Amino acid sequence: LAQNLLHGVFSSGEAPNFPPETFRTPGYPLFILAAGAALKHPSFSIALVQSILGALTSVAAWGWLNGRTSRKGALIGFLYLALDPVILFHTPLLLSETLFTGLMLWALCAQWATFEKPTSGSALGAGLAWSAGAFVRPVAVYFPLLICALWRGSRKTLLVFIAAFFFLPALWIARNQRATGHAIFSSVGGVSLLRYPAAGIESLRTGEPWSVVDKQLRESAGRPPSGFYANDADLSAAYGKAAAPILMAHPFLLARHC
Repeated sequence: LAQNLLHGVFSSGEAPNFPPETFRTPGYPLFILAAGAALKHPSFSIALVQSILGALTSVAAWGWLNGRTSRKGALIGFLYLALDPVILFHTPLLLSETLFTGLMLWALCAQWATFEKPTSGSALGAGLAWSAGAFVRPVAVYFPLLICALWRGSRKTLLVFIAAFFFLPALWIARNQRATGHAIFSSVGGVSLLRYPAAGIESLRTGEPWSVVDKQLRESAGRPPSGFYANDADLSAAYGKAAAPILMAHPFLLARHC
């Protein structure tokens, strides 16, 4: 993905076949493209940049918390980010966790600023921060919806926040619509619904292992006449359609699975 971006194409395919990538969003590929160019060896360069980012995130958390909680509370927040084994394990790996953690801290700090002083500037910063996070991990696209419901500022600052957050994602949705016929931000949704909550429900209901149920559900979702899906968005739509009846029919098992 990152290499293909150098040619102006966001696809995991190889030339001359470049099917549009909709499962992943371009935030992390752009990051590793930039981080990998810092030194001669891209993998080492990315690991180093992410390690520095992880350290800066911990320090930023301490600085932000120190001004709003006790010194002890700030130290706890700092140590949590600095010494958590899971965070430390993922930091040097070619995964988006470190970048996403940093962006989420930025988004939370920016959002808190809108609660403390709801101005157009603070609303703009918060919206852009959440938007950046969504392009790294699509799950972040849902957080601002809750924030809109809890908004304390004026209608003007709310509109600024909405515009700042949704502008770039809306352009990406338009790109996916044009490329695949599906107006989606990411095609990860349908795939995740079938493979995790739906498969988890069926595993609880039948007593079969999740791996067996997961394979069965993916096979039962069917394939188009051509034998393969043209793109990830078509696959996600089919998987989402297969998952919906299972989720709706077993709400209590869904709650148990979650």
